Amino acid sequence: MLIQKGMEETGRRPPGPADEGEYLTIGDVARFVLRNLLLIILCTILFGGLALYYARSSPEQFTARATILIDRDQTQIAAVSSNTITLATAPVDDDLQLILSDEVLLPVVERLDLLSDPDFDPQRSLTSRIKALVLSRPPMQALNPEQDMNVTMAILRGKLTVRRVGQSNVLHVFTRSQDPVKSADITNAVANSFIEQEMEAKATAARRGSAWLSNRLEEVRVIANRAAINLADFKSRNELVDFGDGRFLNEQQLVQINDQLMGARATLRGLDARLSTLESALNNGLDPNRLPEIPNNPLVLNLRQQIVAQQALLRDLSSRFGEDAVVTRSATQELDALFQQLRGEVERSSQTLRAEYDAAKITEESLAAELERIIREQRDKRDARVEFQELESQSRAYRVMYETLLQQYMRSVQLESFPVTDARIVSRASVPLSKSHPRTSLIVLGGMTFGVLLGLAGGLIRLLFKQRIERPSQVARKTGLPCMGQIPRRRVMGFKTRKTLQLGDDRNSKYALALRELWSSLKATVQQSLPKGRNQPLVLGFTAFDLGDAANTVTADLCQVVAARGDRVLYISARPVEPIPGLDFEQEYDWVEDLNFDAATLPAGSGEVVVVAPAQSQAPAATRGLTSLSRIAELERLILHGRQEFSTIIVDLPQIGAAPELRELQQLLDGLFVIVRYGKTDMADLVAAAESTEPGAPVLSGYVIAQARRARRG
Repeated sequence: MLIQKGMEETGRRPPGPADEGEYLTIGDVARFVLRNLLLIILCTILFGGLALYYARSSPEQFTARATILIDRDQTQIAAVSSNTITLATAPVDDDLQLILSDEVLLPVVERLDLLSDPDFDPQRSLTSRIKALVLSRPPMQALNPEQDMNVTMAILRGKLTVRRVGQSNVLHVFTRSQDPVKSADITNAVANSFIEQEMEAKATAARRGSAWLSNRLEEVRVIANRAAINLADFKSRNELVDFGDGRFLNEQQLVQINDQLMGARATLRGLDARLSTLESALNNGLDPNRLPEIPNNPLVLNLRQQIVAQQALLRDLSSRFGEDAVVTRSATQELDALFQQLRGEVERSSQTLRAEYDAAKITEESLAAELERIIREQRDKRDARVEFQELESQSRAYRVMYETLLQQYMRSVQLESFPVTDARIVSRASVPLSKSHPRTSLIVLGGMTFGVLLGLAGGLIRLLFKQRIERPSQVARKTGLPCMGQIPRRRVMGFKTRKTLQLGDDRNSKYALALRELWSSLKATVQQSLPKGRNQPLVLGFTAFDLGDAANTVTADLCQVVAARGDRVLYISARPVEPIPGLDFEQEYDWVEDLNFDAATLPAGSGEVVVVAPAQSQAPAATRGLTSLSRIAELERLILHGRQEFSTIIVDLPQIGAAPELRELQQLLDGLFVIVRYGKTDMADLVAAAESTEPGAPVLSGYVIAQARRARRG
């Protein structure tokens, strides 16, 4: 009636708290650190001491700094995209490499006589001594002057550091040396040598440029003069006159005559319209109200007003005196005289307008004839104008080239006479007052940090190779065994655990609640694997991997939790430790004594726990128990008798490996569970026990995690 068999038959996984995901907490990290604290401390002390020894034994180094500013505008836009602008800063980077070049360092070596300086002796360098010690190399032979110079410059280059300040034009030059004065002298010498090299490079480039420009300037001058002469000759032969803005005389005349012709035609149309209006008015009887205005003739306007007034007077007289009255006839005669005078003025204006129209007509025809003539001339000289423009462009291009070369030549002559460098020294190096290396505090801190990291790495490696049981998910991945529960460590006011759970106190503690959950999980799992309809007490066996009191305490307290519900529980202790301290095994139980067992009663609320252990009257109580189950027949009889009087039987078995007959005893149990200690039991032991195929090896039904820091899901 094993749980493994029930699982195979039902195909279901027993319930347990190991079904959720794994997670990592700060407590896990803290426990990992505490578990490997000794290793971390040893590594920290070791590497901290080594770092301190290195800091104390290394020679002191002083670093001097000089600042150089590159004046030329080195920042140029190299590429532009929709979101970014890439800046080209190659010139300053080139200067950074130029400071470390042989052209700059060679004058420094010669000026400061570094060939005879002991600090620049290759035999004394730390690298040479390490190579000679490790590789057993013989001392270096004497070098020729060229090799000696190259080695000295290589050592000087190793002591120099050139850095650019961000994306600015400022360069910092650093020099390390054991002598602070020497470090400042070398730094200033390098800065001065760089400035001198820049000036010499400028002067050399100016001399070469002047020589080339002088020859090229004469060639371009001859070509430009020849192009100007050819342009003047062509212009004279083709009688071309230009106004200097790309337009010729004929073109200018064409524009002017065209404008005049358009104006003459507009004037002619205006005169024609006015003349037609006046002639129409003369032919239609000169109605003053419809007579158009005649400019520059106020008399016509005055006559029109008089006629209108006379007509109004005539109508008034006719209505008052009649048309045959003398006053009316006199008014009619005056009106006729005004009309005759108006007709005469209009006819004179019409004749004048006719004369202006004829003159405008003649002007328009003459301008049209002149425009036609200019267009014919333009057509005849079209090719000449095109060739003239080409010659003029060539002449202008050669002239611009000549002037540009002349300006560059004058600039190169000035640079040759007085070269100006693009770099200047902003601040010279001063003698450093404090050492820059070794920095004892930083070195020791770095060594200790490395020791801490190495200790953590060692602990992690040990954890990977020897994994302790902490989470149900670990066991699930390795063995697939179900976790029945996680029992926390019992404490009183934060101190050590008690041996047993006393009924009446701690009923609602985390420990008691965990035991109740454990019993519910065990009961549900075992009943799931048992045949339906069975009504017999449960017989559960518990074993462990060591002789610690964790397994014994859990089983004893579990019995009291079960009995507190009103049940009678039989607790059979087969371990070589005292099951519950202070029990009186002198009580008389006839059915127990017949089987060579001792018994004691422990009240538990409304129930009762009967503790039974193999009779060993001659042994001390602390060693009461069995190291092997040789009396399985008596134990089987005890379990059969217990099924009749008790509702639950819990058997506390010896540790795995100490009882060869454990597999045979397992046939008497409804389930066999192993109790592992949180963070103590090795995962390899549980895997070996779960997967063992040796004869006599037990078949585990599940496991319980004891002394857990806290209940872990997953």
